[in-house]
Amino acid sequence: TMSCSMTQLFLCPQGHRWPVENAAMTERPAEQVACPVCGLVGAPIRPEGLALDEKPLSASGFILNPATAFQDLAARSEDLTLRREAAPAASTAFQDLHAPPASGGRASTEGRRPAKDTASTAFTELPAQSERPQSGPQAPPSETGITLRFPGLRREPLGKAVPAVPGYEILEELGRTPTSIVYKARESSQQRLVAIKIITAGDFADSSQFSWLRAELQAVARLQHPCVLKIYDVGEHSGQGYIVMEYVDGGTLAQKIAGKPQGAHPTAQLLETLARTMAYVHEQKLVHRNLKPSNILLTSDGLPRITDFGMIRAADRSTLPAQAGVRGGDPSYMPPEQLQEGMGQRIREGAGARGDIYSLGAILYEMMTGRPPFLGRTPDETCQLVRTADPVTPTRLQLKVQSRLETVCLKCLQKDPSRRYESALTLAADLQLFLAGRPSQARPPGIWEHAWKAIGRQPILAALFGSLLFTRARLEKRLDATASALTRAEGQIEKARRERYQADMNLAQQAYQHGDFDRGLSLLAKHDGEADLRNFEWSYLWRLGHPDTFTTVAGDPGDKLLAAYSPDGAAIATAAIDKAKRDKPPAPLEIWKRGDSPGKRHIVSAPGKQAGTVCAFAFAPQGELFATANEDGIIHVWSNARAWQVRHILRGHTGAIDVLAFRNDAQVLASGGTDGTVRLWNAESGKAMISFSGHVGGVSSIAFSPDGRLLAAGCFGHPDRQIGQVRLWDCVQQSERGTLLGHRGPVHAVAFLADGKSLVSGGGKGPGAGELKLWDASSAQWRADLPGCMDRVLCLAFEPDSGLLAVGSADTSTTLWSFERAPRVQAVLRGHKSSITSVAFARRGHALATASQDGTLKLWSVDRAVGVTTLRGYQAPPLSLASARLGNTTILASAGGVSGQSGEVKIWDLARASGQPLLDQGTDRSVLAIALSPDGKLLVTGGESTLARAWQWTQGKAPVTLRGHAQWVSAVACSPAGNMVATGSLDADVRLWDAATGKEEPPLKGHKYPVLALAFSLDGSLLATGDAGHEVRIWKVSTRQELARLRGHSGPILGLAFAPNGQTLATAGGDQTIKLWDVAGSTERRTLQGHGHAVTSVAFAPDGRTLASGSRDGTVRLWDPLTGMAGPVLQGHTDWVTAVAFSPDGTTLASAGLDQTVKLWQAGAD
Repeated sequence: TMSCSMTQLFLCPQGHRWPVENAAMTERPAEQVACPVCGLVGAPIRPEGLALDEKPLSASGFILNPATAFQDLAARSEDLTLRREAAPAASTAFQDLHAPPASGGRASTEGRRPAKDTASTAFTELPAQSERPQSGPQAPPSETGITLRFPGLRREPLGKAVPAVPGYEILEELGRTPTSIVYKARESSQQRLVAIKIITAGDFADSSQFSWLRAELQAVARLQHPCVLKIYDVGEHSGQGYIVMEYVDGGTLAQKIAGKPQGAHPTAQLLETLARTMAYVHEQKLVHRNLKPSNILLTSDGLPRITDFGMIRAADRSTLPAQAGVRGGDPSYMPPEQLQEGMGQRIREGAGARGDIYSLGAILYEMMTGRPPFLGRTPDETCQLVRTADPVTPTRLQLKVQSRLETVCLKCLQKDPSRRYESALTLAADLQLFLAGRPSQARPPGIWEHAWKAIGRQPILAALFGSLLFTRARLEKRLDATASALTRAEGQIEKARRERYQADMNLAQQAYQHGDFDRGLSLLAKHDGEADLRNFEWSYLWRLGHPDTFTTVAGDPGDKLLAAYSPDGAAIATAAIDKAKRDKPPAPLEIWKRGDSPGKRHIVSAPGKQAGTVCAFAFAPQGELFATANEDGIIHVWSNARAWQVRHILRGHTGAIDVLAFRNDAQVLASGGTDGTVRLWNAESGKAMISFSGHVGGVSSIAFSPDGRLLAAGCFGHPDRQIGQVRLWDCVQQSERGTLLGHRGPVHAVAFLADGKSLVSGGGKGPGAGELKLWDASSAQWRADLPGCMDRVLCLAFEPDSGLLAVGSADTSTTLWSFERAPRVQAVLRGHKSSITSVAFARRGHALATASQDGTLKLWSVDRAVGVTTLRGYQAPPLSLASARLGNTTILASAGGVSGQSGEVKIWDLARASGQPLLDQGTDRSVLAIALSPDGKLLVTGGESTLARAWQWTQGKAPVTLRGHAQWVSAVACSPAGNMVATGSLDADVRLWDAATGKEEPPLKGHKYPVLALAFSLDGSLLATGDAGHEVRIWKVSTRQELARLRGHSGPILGLAFAPNGQTLATAGGDQTIKLWDVAGSTERRTLQGHGHAVTSVAFAPDGRTLASGSRDGTVRLWDPLTGMAGPVLQGHTDWVTAVAFSPDGTTLASAGLDQTVKLWQAGAD
C-alpha cells in the first residue's frame, strides 16, 4: 500500500492522468485505482520534470521518458496487458477517489468491486516524501525514484505463501510472469518431477475463462508426440487455476540463442523437428498461434519440447469465447494476418496452420542471425513492420548464412499466406533436402517479384520499372540458372565436407589400432568446430583416445618399477629396484590407494622396511596374505588379519629371488630366483614342499595354471648364449611335464590363459627381436608366434574375466590381446617414456596398472582402451535388445535363449554395468524379442510360444498375457506413449493390444509371410512391419490403414528403425544390405553395403545423425544416414551380432551376439 502523504499522479492506458491524494490511498491497493474518465486501471507515476497538471503527450496513452514504463514492459513480455473492467461511473469513481476518510483515518472501499488487472503491480510503491526532492527536476530513477518491478525477469525464493496443490510437493520457484508463477514440484503418487503453472492474474484467472482454457488444454494433453510438452493435469484449487506439465531442465531456445547466430546444420535439424511436430499438431486440427523461442524448451540432450499452448485453438473454429480476450503473443513472431492494425498485441482469429509456418520461419531467421526478423522500439512499431516491411535478408546480417537455408526462411516469412509452404510437412521436407546437401523446392524471389513489390510501394515509378524489367526479362532465366548452379555447388561442397569428416573418423580408428593416439586425436581435433558433423562416432573415438586415467611418480628414472593390485582392486603395491646402486638406501615397498599423494601412500607400515631391498612381491588371491622376497634369498609372508604382521620367514634359496606367485587357492606359494630353482611353500604353515631345479640360468618368471596342477617357469638361458626356455612342472606328480624350446633370447615372462591348456611366453634379445609365443601346455607343443613385438617382451598378465592378456614391452608400449576364437590385438597403450617393467590387472579387468623404468605408474581404463564394456554371465545367446530411461536410470533390457530350450531376460543399469543386473529372469522357452516403454516401466516379450507378455516389471506384478497368435511371436514393439503393444508372428499376423489391460484391438492383416520385425515411428502415428517375404509395410496406427509397401530387398526383413524425425525408415535385410526409404514418398533413397553377411538389426541414434547396424559377420557398423557414407567398424563379437540399440541419451550403443555377450560401445564427453 502507499504510505506517503502527498498528491500522486496516475496514468491509464488511454493517456489520462489524474491526481490522487495519498491520504485516500492508505488502504486501497494500487490495482484498485480506476481512471475517473474511462474506467481503466491506472498506475502511479512520477515522470522526470513533468508537472502534475500537464496534459497527455499523445493519444496513444504513452508518454516520454521516464514514464514509458507501460511501453517498455509491453515490449518485454506479452503477458503484461491491461483489460477494461466493468467500472463505476466516472463521477462515482471520482468521488470514491476523493471520499473523506472513514473511521480510523482510512478511505472506505466498501461496495466497490476491485479490478482484476495486474498492470499496476509492475511498479513498486513510490518513495516517502522525505526521500524525494522537494523542488526542481526529479532525480534520475534510482532508490529515490521510480523503480520498475518486472517479475517475469527473475526467480523468487520460496516464501511463506507457497501454494498448495493437492498431490504435489512444491520444491522451488522456476520463474514468474505478471499472470502466472511456475514451480518445480514432485508428484507424490509417481515420484516424478513436474512443472506447475499457477494462474495468478489475467483473463484466465477468472473461473469462467479458465474453464474454457481447461477444455483447450485437455485437447493439447491428448497430443501424443515426444516434442510436445506433456500436460498431465489441469485443475483449480483455492480459487486458482493450475496446469501440471512435464519438467524439462535444458532451458529454452531463446536462452540458447541469446543473440548469437547458430550453426546452419543444427538450426536446420532443430527446425525440421519442430516443423514435423507442428505437422502432427495440425493433423490433429489444432494450431498453436504463439510459436517463439521462449516457448520451445530444450531437454538436456537438446531435443525440443513445444509448450505454452495458452493461445491454441481448433483449426476449424474461428472464434474464442466472448470474454476470452485475444491477448498475448510476441508480434516479432506473429504473421501479419494475426495482427490487427493499431491494436498492439491484440490479435485476430484468422491465423491458421500457415500462421504457424510463418512463426517457424521467424524462429529460423533468429537462429541464423541472432535477432528476430522484425523488432521495433514499441509493440505497435513492430506490428507495423510485420504488416508492411520486408525482412532484411539474413545474408546481409550474417555472411556465413547459407543461401539455400535463407531461401527456405524467406518463403516462410511471405506476407501472403498462400505464398508460404502449404504445410509444415513440406517445410520439413525442404529442410531435410538441405541437410542432405540436395536442392530444396523453395526458390529465391525473382526479378519480377522484387519489381512488383517496389511498384506497390512507389506507383509513380511503375513505368520506369516496367521498361527496366522488360529489358532484363531474359536475364532472369540466367539468374535462376545461376542460383540453381550455386545450390548444386553448395551441395557438392557440403557433401565433400561430410566425406572428409567420415574419412578422418576412419583414419582415426586405424591410428588407434596401431597405438598412434596422437595421430588419431589430431584427426578428431580437425573437426572440433564442426558441431553439426560431430556425432556418436566422434565422441566414441574421443573417449577411445583417452584411456589413461591416472599417472603418478613411483620411483626414480632407471629403476625397475614393479606393481601389483590387491585382490579387491582397492590398493596397489609398488617397489622401485636398482641392484646396481649399492650406495643408495633400499627403496621401501609402498601399498597405497589411488589418489594418495606420494607422501601419504602408506595405508600400513610398509613391509619392505623390515624385509630389506624388495626384489619381488605378490598378493594372495583372497587378500589376507602378502609375500615379499629380497636379494638375500629370504621370503617374508605377511598377514593382514588385523594389521600387516610377519607370519612366516622362508629360507632356502641361495641367491636373490626375482619372482613370486600364489596358487589360486592361496595355499601354495611359488618362488624362483637366480639360483635356477623353483620352490613351493605351504603358505599357511610356512613349510617347504618341493624344489624344482635344472633351469638354465636364473628363473625370470613363474605362473600357475588356473586349476593349480601345472607350473610354468621361464628362464634367462645360459649366460653365454642367452637362449631362454620354459619348463613345465606337474605339481601333483612333482615331476617335469616338458621343456618348451624355440626362443632365441631370454624368456622374461610366462602366463596361462583361461582354459589352462594355453600358455604364452615372452622375451627376446633386443630392438626388432621381440618374441611372443603361444604354446599348448597339455602337449608341450608350440602353436604360434604372435606378431607385432618390436622389442623385448618384459612382462605379462592375464585377466580371466575380460579374457585379455596385457603384454609389456621394452618399446614403451603395452598391448592388449584377446584370444576368443583367434588371437587378436584389442588395443595398444602408449604414454610411458621407457621400458614397461610390470603390468597388473585389477579385479574383473576393468583397470590396468603399468609400471615403467621411467619411474612412473599409469592406471588405464581397460574399457576405454578396447573401446567396449562387455556384459557377461549369459547362459544363452541374447537375441534382442531395448533401452529406456527409468527415472534417472538408463536401463538396457536383453532377451534370448536357445531354440527348444529355456531362455532368459536381463535388465542392466548402464551406469553400473559391471555389477549385477537389476532383473535376471529365467523363462521356460527361448525369448526372441523384447521391448520397453519409453518410461522403462513396461516390459514386453515374445518368443517360442503363441503368447506375448506385457508386465510392469518394477512393481513385481504378474504379466498381462497377450493371446491370439497361432504361431511363435517373433517381434514385439511398444508405442512411444506406452499405451499400445504391437506383436508380429510367424503366422503372418500383426496384432495390436492395450498395454494396460491386454485387450486386443483390430489387427493389421495383409502379410503373407512370417513377420520378423516391427517399429513404431517416434510420434506413434506409424507402424512399420517387415516379413520373411522381403516386404515392408507402413501402417497408419489410428486408422489401421496400410499406407505403403516397400519392396527392394532380396532377402527377409530382419530389422526396422524409424529416424527420429519420422521421415526416413531403415530396413535390414538378409541380402547383406541396409536400405533407407523416404516415408512420405514410399521411395528408396539409398542402399548401404559393406557387411559380409545378413544384416540382423539397425538403430538410429536419438539425434538421427548416426545409424548403427549389426550383422552375422560379427561386426557393428556406423553410417551417416544423410549421405550413406560408412563410418568406423566396431569389432569385438566373435559370432553373429543379433541386435543393436542406442541408449535414450545417445551416449551408449549396445550390441548383442551369439557369443553370449552384450557389448557397450560408449561415447565420451566433448
